Amino acid sequence: MYDYQNKPAKETSQIDSPASEISIHRRTVPIQDPGLEEERRNCLAILDEAISKLQNKNLSADTKNKIREIFEGSTSQSKIKTSRFKDELLLRFEYMRRRLSSARFFYNKDYSAYSPTTTAYVHSQETSNIAINITNYYIEQMGTPFNLMTLLHEVSHFSDIKRKPKWDKLYRESGTEDYFYASDPMTDDTQEYIQKSIAGLGKFYNKMNDIEYSKSIGRPKGLSRLKTALNNADHIALLALNLGKEKVKEAQYIDFSKRHPIVQRIIKEQQARREARRNAGN
Repeated sequence: MYDYQNKPAKETSQIDSPASEISIHRRTVPIQDPGLEEERRNCLAILDEAISKLQNKNLSADTKNKIREIFEGSTSQSKIKTSRFKDELLLRFEYMRRRLSSARFFYNKDYSAYSPTTTAYVHSQETSNIAINITNYYIEQMGTPFNLMTLLHEVSHFSDIKRKPKWDKLYRESGTEDYFYASDPMTDDTQEYIQKSIAGLGKFYNKMNDIEYSKSIGRPKGLSRLKTALNNADHIALLALNLGKEKVKEAQYIDFSKRHPIVQRIIKEQQARREARRNAGN
């Protein structure tokens, strides 16, 4: 689940989820929209570029630096040996690419009201039914790096970035590997988004470095900061974006009449709110 304000997790896959929440998750409708497909194409291009760079037997200095930018805080070594997990990343990106290409999008109006800070979520990690559920907030942010990051984040859950008991206490009591440790920067500039997000990872590493915190949660032996980062959806998504950002195409004009009716409604409501704020400020 991608929650732009880092609110406590509302798990979508726990067996003991309240009946009312499970019911809300099931109230989805399929949604096809040219804006959604444009973002899918951008993410596929990002993954293709990331895969191409990782397929090289000897990684270029630029590729190594981009990997280290994301994971440099996860180890005390002066330079991370990217060869240690290059193949792991390659397999993960290949898997993500296959799943994203076949994913179906669904919209959940009720979940938008139930959890207004949630952008998107996956209800199941079953690979036979790749469904990405989006909310009002996702639609309001179409055409931004934030949404590309969101799609990459969600599809990573289908590449074995799962909610596992051994990680639970590292990611709040509800246990999820989803969470970023900084508010997402809202900018239309992809490079600026990446740099601000990388800076935000400092909070994540500070928490992992806190000895007292590690003792209090009973951090398992052998669970290194690097291993934790390699199993965190945001690290994986941000790395893909960092490796493939040059393939991101600017948002194209889309005839409003060709937008899905749900998208049309949400865009109109967003425009009305902006207009009301402008009038209130005059």
